[in-house]
Parts: sequence; C-alpha cells; structure tokens
Amino acid sequence: MRSGDLANVVVHGIYVLSCVVLIMAGIWSWKRKEGPRRERLRRAAAERLGAAFQDGAIVMEVGGRGARVDFVEAGVERPPCTCVSVDLRGLSPGALRVVPRDAPGTLRLFGILLVPGSKPNAAEFDGSYESHATPPSLLESLLWGPRREWVIQTFRSLERIAEPALEISRERLLLRVGRDLEDERSIRQLVTVAQVLFEHIADTAPAGVAWMEAGAVPGARCGVCMTEMAASVACARCRAPHHRECWEFTGLCSTFACGSKLWA
Repeated sequence: MRSGDLANVVVHGIYVLSCVVLIMAGIWSWKRKEGPRRERLRRAAAERLGAAFQDGAIVMEVGGRGARVDFVEAGVERPPCTCVSVDLRGLSPGALRVVPRDAPGTLRLFGILLVPGSKPNAAEFDGSYESHATPPSLLESLLWGPRREWVIQTFRSLERIAEPALEISRERLLLRVGRDLEDERSIRQLVTVAQVLFEHIADTAPAGVAWMEAGAVPGARCGVCMTEMAASVACARCRAPHHRECWEFTGLCSTFACGSKLWA
C-alpha cells in the first residue's frame, strides 16, 4: 500500500471514530437531561394521585392494599414497560394471565395498537388476547360474566397508550403496558384501570381458593421450561414454581417484572 493510500485510510478512520464519539457524547448528554425531566413528571403524577415517589417508583394504596407503579426502561432483550402492582395476599381468587397475541388484522405502530373508533366487542377481544386461568372458572367469573363487555372495554382503553397485559397471582395483581410512561395523563389512566380491575376482582371473584406449594400441585409446570414437575422450588416473592436446575440456569424468577433472585 502506498503511503498516500495509508494516509487516506488513517484520516477516514479518525473521521469515523470522531463521528462515533460525538454521537455517543450526544446520547450521554441527552440521557443526563432526560432522566431528571422524567423524574419531575413522575413526581408530579404521584402528587396528583396522592402518592409518594420513592426510588423511581410511585408508592400508594389501592382499596386499602399496598400498590406501586414501576417504570422499566428498554434494555438488551428487554422491552420497556410500566407496571402497576397491587397486593392480593389473602384475597387472590387464583391465577389469571391475559396477554396480547399477534392475531391476523391486528395493527400496531411503534408497539401501540391501532384501535378502530367503535367500541371493542368480545369477539375482537378473544382474537387479540390469550387468556388462561387456574381454576378455569376464574375466567367465567372475571371475564365471561354479566359485566364482560364493561371489563373488556375498561381493559382495552389502555390500548391508546400501548398494548396492555394482566396477571393475577397469589401475591398480586399486575397490570402493565408496553411503554416506559412519563406523562401524567397516561400514568393516571393506568392506575385508574388497575383500581377498577382490583375492585372488580374483590366484588366478583369466587372465595375459598386453596393455594398449595408448587411441588404439591398436580400438573404444576416450570415457569422456564414449561414442563411438568414433581418437585420444585418457588419464587420467594410471587411463589411461581420452577425446576431448581432451571432457576439456577436463569438466576432469577421467570415471572414478568418480578425480578426476585431468591427461591424458597
């Protein structure tokens, strides 16, 4: 290679490296400004809700139960979300999971469902979401009962923000949307829907559900590999069952947004 060609390569290399450094510096500067701005907005939302803002989360009560709003930024293989969790210990009617499915004809823009102007009906709901419950009768009492249309409309009102999902376990109600929210209006709407669903559960859910340890439940499935197990460990926070080997492989609970690294 001639000396002139080598010099050109060096110059171009320095130019590319300088551009990368400038871009990274810009991103770093933007994040430094963005963080405090988001915190101010979320503190304002907490004040309007009559709640406290602690360690980046909004802490409050829903129906006399402890509740909190957590904000999860996007990361490597981790989508952004905002979650409202409400304590259900001693009140939980069972386990329920309602998650979006990519049904034919479902339109999304940047993760937000494009919802037609008409009110969503039950058939559209069943085509857009997968629902699972233990015991199965929980679906009938919560989602298929006489207030089915009202429950669906309340839940799907969050689609204007981002696609929602609902989980009920022995420990808590967890309502989330697939965005890291910062504006007060969206945060308050998410909390309001969580309050409505909590009251609906308290009013209509069947009583007398007997919770057993994961290893004693016939047909219990590991939250990691989804195979049945005779013996297991359970998450110390949400009690989700796992094979011990699967837990040691992942290092934490498989339940969305739980994050516990302790098993019992």
